[in-house]
Amino acid sequence: MQKKRLLITMSAAAVLTFSGCGGGSDDSAINSTTDTQTAPVEAASTDIQVIDGYVVGATVTALNDSTCSSITQTEGHTTLQCELEGFKTVGGKIDVNQNGIADVTEPTAPNMVAPAGYSVATPFTTLIATGKVTTEQIATTLGISAEEVMSDPYSTNNIDLAKAYNLVAAALLIDGADLMADKIVEASATQTMSPSAIDIDLLTSMVKDVLATSVAVEYISAYSLYIDSIAALEANSSAELDQSIAELRDNLEIEKALDSSDTVTDQENITGTLLPAL
Repeated sequence: MQKKRLLITMSAAAVLTFSGCGGGSDDSAINSTTDTQTAPVEAASTDIQVIDGYVVGATVTALNDSTCSSITQTEGHTTLQCELEGFKTVGGKIDVNQNGIADVTEPTAPNMVAPAGYSVATPFTTLIATGKVTTEQIATTLGISAEEVMSDPYSTNNIDLAKAYNLVAAALLIDGADLMADKIVEASATQTMSPSAIDIDLLTSMVKDVLATSVAVEYISAYSLYIDSIAALEANSSAELDQSIAELRDNLEIEKALDSSDTVTDQENITGTLLPAL
């Protein structure tokens, strides 16, 4: 009888001891699981760039999350910390002197858009974002490859492509993205063969058509001269081209024409300034 009681007591002690160990292990597992579930999830990070010339000081905002924004810096780069389904840019300056700072004397960049799947915003991606024109149609109209349409003309020193950027940007500055996209679709449908170089004259003509319906009458003459002057520019590098275009915008007071708060009543104030030698 005493032996039986001793065995029962020992068995109970063993069960209690095992349960105690097992309980501690279970608590640890639960705590571990809880810690894993409550750990903060790191937001996705996307490196992006804004180019029409390198644009610094632009506010970049995700199309799918208005709280996800950043400011572009050197060579138009910045990072958005969110799941990205396209982004838009507002403001900023074309970094003509390449100091990475948005100087007030530098040309204002147009507002641009990069659709979902793009990490770079350019005048061309802005046209694509309208949903009216494709990369292939832009390539057909310009006479270049789709890859070149999406390339950086400043890192490759592609002067003709940089000039095309600036011509399309001239349309964007007057909110002409939709009209410009329509013009390119129309031109791509009639393009029977690819030219050996970008057709600057064709682009100039299209931008002027957009100009005629998008700019106040008192500014058409100055803006038309600005567009013609871009087309006529010669430069040894893309950076030099941007410098010349900045001078054009300054001398022709295009910045004033783009500022809706400024009203110039005397057209001679806009068109009377001499252009720099081309």
